Amino acid sequence: MLQKKALFLHGYLGGAEDMTPFFLEGYECHSVSLRNYMKNKVNIFDDFPGPYDLALGYSYGGRVLASLLEKKPDYVFKPVFASSRISAYTDKQLKERNALQKKLILMSLNDFEYYWNTLPLFQGHSMSDYRVKYKIDHEKWNQEEISYYLKNEFTYENPVDYKKFYTKSSYFYGNSDVKYKSEAKKLPFTSKSFKGGHRFLFEQVEAIKKELVNLK
Repeated sequence: MLQKKALFLHGYLGGAEDMTPFFLEGYECHSVSLRNYMKNKVNIFDDFPGPYDLALGYSYGGRVLASLLEKKPDYVFKPVFASSRISAYTDKQLKERNALQKKLILMSLNDFEYYWNTLPLFQGHSMSDYRVKYKIDHEKWNQEEISYYLKNEFTYENPVDYKKFYTKSSYFYGNSDVKYKSEAKKLPFTSKSFKGGHRFLFEQVEAIKKELVNLK
């Protein structure tokens, strides 16, 4: 009997190791480094050949997962999106986002760190921790970090056609995360709320793993 396979995709400015706590017993588990993927060092379809029985994409990783499924709906049997923006942006939201992206790319590392640490979404997840973790310095900040996330094929100008995979999809979100609680209501996915905000996933690892195993 073939072993089940599970794929995990981390969030914006994260790393593959962020998702290893969610590895499931009895599954062959893989965690993708989106840092390497966006720098063209990894081809997900080639380096992580499916099909996968289960996939969990957190935040930005969920956006990438949705884009992958748009190309290959059968790549994952049970996709789970956690606090991810999947729905299309309005023209107004796109305009605001594009203006923000241009501003972020020009920011110094210190300015970006201040911006990051004051966002309600990321309270308790300090940018300084990220800097230490990946040994980021001022000289290579814009070139190697912000830019590869903002300049890639998974732009929000191109809405994901989730009609290709929504019937089998689940959406997890924190009940105090206003932004993604609203997103859950827009999507025709099976949704489930957990206690917490945008970082709820990492505060309830065992509960999330249990929910993943019990997905129907």
